[in-house]
Amino acid sequence: MNVNEPVSLHEHLVDQEWFNALLNSSLDCIIAIDHDGIIVEYNHAAQTVFGYTATEAIGHRLDELIIPERYQNRHREALARYLQTGVGSVIGRRVEVSGQTKSGKEIPVELTVLPIHPGRSPYFTAYLRDITDRKAAEEKIREYSLKLKTSLIETIDSVAA
Repeated sequence: MNVNEPVSLHEHLVDQEWFNALLNSSLDCIIAIDHDGIIVEYNHAAQTVFGYTATEAIGHRLDELIIPERYQNRHREALARYLQTGVGSVIGRRVEVSGQTKSGKEIPVELTVLPIHPGRSPYFTAYLRDITDRKAAEEKIREYSLKLKTSLIETIDSVAA
């Protein structure tokens, strides 16, 4: 395929249909923002996890929708820093952060952000996974381990007495 040849409208529509199918079949949330922090893509998983429809989300600032208020300035500063320096602390890394649903509930999410540079200004694609269940399971394991340790100590003390 010659990249200099124009793409027919039919080919573009097929590509767009394939892209939309890929985006919306993902089990993870996929949210893309432009360099101003405005949501430009918002998949079905994001709708399910965060509660906003794509229509409600697209065109609005990411930080005003799903980032808890106490982290919004930090997000804006990190975006500005990346635009100035090309360096970002979460770019390409997997990190755990808090997200906020439409109802205002905070949830733990795993986040990876990748920049895309199609022209002069970058876009950012965030891949998010709700880890509420995993965090609850980790807490149960921690509690069980503590109970087991306490029980073991009590047993040892009892035998020693």
